[in-house]
Order: sequence, then C-alpha cells, then structure tokens
Amino acid sequence: FGLDRITFFENGVVSLNLPPVAQVIGARATRTTHPKVLRDFGSLFSKLLGGRRSVSNPFAWRTKAEVIDTIVRLGVRDQIRFTHSCADVHNRTIQHSHCGRCSQCIDRRFAMLSRGLETDDPAEAYAVDLLHGPRTSVQDREMILSYVRNARFHAMAGKDRFLYQFPEIARAVGETDKSPEDALTRFHDLYRRHGAAVTRVMDRALQNPSTREPKPNSLLALYREAEVEDLGPWTPAPAATPELEKIELVLDRKRKKAGLAGQAEMGGQTYRLVDCLAGHCLTALGQGLEYEDFPCVTAIELQDELRFADESSVRRLIKTTRTKFATCLEAAGITECDLLENVMPHGYRLTPERLHITVVPEKGTPAARRRSKRRQ
Repeated sequence: FGLDRITFFENGVVSLNLPPVAQVIGARATRTTHPKVLRDFGSLFSKLLGGRRSVSNPFAWRTKAEVIDTIVRLGVRDQIRFTHSCADVHNRTIQHSHCGRCSQCIDRRFAMLSRGLETDDPAEAYAVDLLHGPRTSVQDREMILSYVRNARFHAMAGKDRFLYQFPEIARAVGETDKSPEDALTRFHDLYRRHGAAVTRVMDRALQNPSTREPKPNSLLALYREAEVEDLGPWTPAPAATPELEKIELVLDRKRKKAGLAGQAEMGGQTYRLVDCLAGHCLTALGQGLEYEDFPCVTAIELQDELRFADESSVRRLIKTTRTKFATCLEAAGITECDLLENVMPHGYRLTPERLHITVVPEKGTPAARRRSKRRQ
C-alpha cells in the first residue's frame, strides 16, 4: 500500500506482559506488542521493502486506566460499551460479550472500576463478575489471584525490587527511544500506577459491608485467604525518582536567546528552532494533554514554520541543537538525558516530562514580563 509506518494502540502493561506466575515464561507468554517485537518488525520490513519502515505504539507508556482517561477527556465514553477486549471470542454470546475470566477481561474491568465508570461498562456483559463471580477451574483462580497479587507488588515495590522480581523488563529497556536508566524508571512508574489502581479497587470492595461474606471461589474470597496467608498491608511505593526532575528552559523572546539548565545562552537559528518547538509544547500543555499526547513536528513542517530552503537544513539544525543541549546538560552535571526527541515516525518535540519552560515575552513592561513569566 506504499506505507512507511504502522501505528496501533495497546497499553504498556499488556504490551510488556510481565509473567503473572513463574511458569509463564518464554514462549508461554504472548508478547506480540512488546517494544522489541515492534522494533524488530520495523527492521524486518525495512530490509524487505527498502527505506525506513516503522511499527509504533503511542500508548506504550500508559496503563489501561489512563487510556480510559483519554477516552473520557475526548468525550466518547458512551462508546466504551460497544467495544470488545475479550480473548475468548469463540464462546461470546449476545448477552455476554466478555467472558470475565481471561486476562484481557480482568484488565479491562479493573481499569473501568478504578475510574468509577461501571455504568459505561455494564456488569451484565461479563459471564463471570470480576469481584463476585465464582471461578470454578484452578487455572481461572490462579489467573485472577496472580493478577491481583502482582498488582499489589507493583504498587509497593521500589525500582530495584521491581527489576529483581521481573528481570524480563531488561528485554524492553534497550528497545525504546529513552536511555536504559530512563526507560527502567518509566516502566517502573507505569507498573506502579497500574498496581495502585488495582489495589484501590480491591480495598474499596473489601471495605464494603456487603462483601463481608463473599461467594466461594470469588475473587474477594480468594483474596481474603491469600491476604491472611502471605500478603502484608499495602504501603504505596514512592511516585517519582530523581531521574525525572524538571530541567529549566528559559526563552527570552525579547533578546532572542534560549538558556538551558542555567548554562550558556543559545541564539540564532538554534533559538528559532527551540522557540518553535517550545510553542507547540506550551500549546499542548495549555490544552491539558497528557505528556504522551503532546504533538510532534515533522522536518517538513519545521521547514515551513522556520522558512528554510530545504528539509536537510532542518535536520542539520536539529543535530546542532542536540549537541548544544548535550553541552549545556554536561556542564550542569546531567547525563543521559535527551531533551529533543525524535519520536519515530511522528517527528520531533521537546521532551515534555523533563522540561519546565519559562517564557520572557518580547514586549511589555518589566512588571508585565514578570507576571507572564510566573504564568508560564
């Protein structure tokens, strides 16, 4: 079809698919959307078809619940009831579009409950209710209990413990556009958020007076038994780690200078590029977008916005700017930090989660400039 990229959307927890139990390793675990798989597909298609071909997953850093947040923000939550997540398609019925037993159903239902959207995902659509439905087979009981036990672990564990318990994560850290340390930090935080959401759902259900005597073999009954056996009290893991602290970028539009991390100022064409990308970043921030939704700008679009003669000039300027960024960061004692991302195949952007952008406006009194700086 003459395409140079394939883009699809899967939340990061399912994409990485860390083993729910020790036996699910190697070929026993499906990882069809794992970052390594996607990168290898891109490499394969490039060699077969020529040119650069890519396969990307823009939702790689989001949990299922955070994908739902995006759906709600876009005003289409009423469409959720018409979607399907179940893997057991052969036994689907008109009444029960979801089995409620497979990992996809479990993940979907927990995400919906964590956001209080039960009415948008009717319980009647599930053959087995998430919290109260009996799970008759050993496999089903182990599936649901392992899912919840692991979620609680993720909510509590620090980064080192996370890596020790799930060394499979090392397969993914080198397959992203982040540094290995930054990727590990983000993967840990992804699973921490996922685990906290699941644990909150379980805590609310167990504290409900109506669940004091849960049905035999239901999730609540199994969880109570497991909690007495080997699960301690829940203490949430710390959220952010020092690697993700913000770096100050100051744009002085009156003097046409950009300063990064308090280091030497950059002017000329470098300033023009940084100011252009910062404008897109601030617009997305003003729209309340999640970092993952911040737009990218292609080299051709930058050529038009900066009024360059050709695309190659833009790419040379991007390379020069990256070098200057690296010099400033090195002088500030910051290493392994890419502040000008190339998000293949979508284009370039300033890394939103790492930058705090302050703008000194081009015109106005000193007092007005200070007020504008505080607002930015």
